[in-house]
Amino acid sequence: MTFKKKAHAGEQQRPDVLRRREAWFDLRPDLDPARLVFIDETGANTKMASPARSGAARRALSSSGPAWSLETTTFVGARRLEGMTAPMVLGAR
Repeated sequence: MTFKKKAHAGEQQRPDVLRRREAWFDLRPDLDPARLVFIDETGANTKMASPARSGAARRALSSSGPAWSLETTTFVGARRLEGMTAPMVLGAR
């Protein structure tokens, strides 16, 4: 069975959760969305890629070490109301 991802958590529509969310917003009248910054990080590494297309799989069968170097790339960014700011890419071996 396949489940489709939703944009918002389903429990946000429950009456008890709605009341608590409204109460929280009422307590924060000075909350200025223009001052909020959300920081997120994601990454990928070469372990996620299949080496079979490059011929590395054939070399790996005949050698004792890894057929290619393992590398991780990390992306960190900050999101503000007006858009993405402060993007940074980090690479490591």
